[in-house]
Amino acid sequence: MKTNAPKSVTWIIATIAGVAGILGEFNLVNGLGEYSLWLLTGGFVLLSLSSLMKDL
Repeated sequence: MKTNAPKSVTWIIATIAGVAGILGEFNLVNGLGEYSLWLLTGGFVLLSLSSLMKDL
């Protein structure tokens, strides 16, 4: 299986989603606490898919 480097925009979006999930988990940003698991999961899945798929 060959992997590809994700595009910069995809990497930034995945990183922002992951950081928002972490901040929400520790209640540092109001309103993100209930979505923190989904933000972390979405960021990780996006980053994983962008490594496996070309041009994502």
